[in-house]
Amino acid sequence: MHRKNHHWTFLLPLSAKLPGRFDNTVIHWYQMKENKPPERLLFFAAGKTTVESGFQGKKYMVDKVSSRNLCILTINDVSPDDAATYYCAYWDPHLDRCSEKIFGSGTKLIVSEKGNSKPENSEILQKEHENQLVYVCLFEKFYPEVARVKWIDEAEKEVTENVVKGDVWKFPNEDKYSVSSWLSVPLENKNKKYVCHLEHESGELLLPTHGKYYILNFLLYLLCLYFLYLMIFYFPVKFQK
Repeated sequence: MHRKNHHWTFLLPLSAKLPGRFDNTVIHWYQMKENKPPERLLFFAAGKTTVESGFQGKKYMVDKVSSRNLCILTINDVSPDDAATYYCAYWDPHLDRCSEKIFGSGTKLIVSEKGNSKPENSEILQKEHENQLVYVCLFEKFYPEVARVKWIDEAEKEVTENVVKGDVWKFPNEDKYSVSSWLSVPLENKNKKYVCHLEHESGELLLPTHGKYYILNFLLYLLCLYFLYLMIFYFPVKFQK
């Protein structure tokens, strides 16, 4: 979200891999407010956007980038009433008579004057348990609550097995949120490096599992070099005296 000339413009990009030609696919956008069922906002077909009754037609704009299978919804002049989760959907072409719609995971829009704040604290803890090494990644006190945590391996690929992602939570009487995630790996992989990756409106944050241990090993290495220097250049001289 960015602000320009006292008007808010919010871009909701959603990428989907669709069979056949993307240009011929009718795209539907749904709006779901808290404690309410989803409601179709508009649909996009043959280069034309049709907004449902009850919504302001000039407020919404849809673009499709066929080369990237990307559909972009733009909401102009965002107000608190626009706060909701937005879903992109299309009919499954593999089913006869298009009897089932496929929905995206949704993008949550939060309208607030507070701005955003990055986590005040972040850390990775580890513990050995039954031939497993368990990493716990924790990000505390950020705003707003929309955040995504994932684990990346040494090949810079996302780790999806043996990962537990906790829900975003906050303490009573607090307006900031926290989130955690667990990764379990075989004990023989303890020397491998993993990174806990937070995606948030305030920016990205990377926490390596071995970062502090690499620093410690480097300091020990420097300390050994220092003692070696003393043994070679200082103590022999003292002995000769």
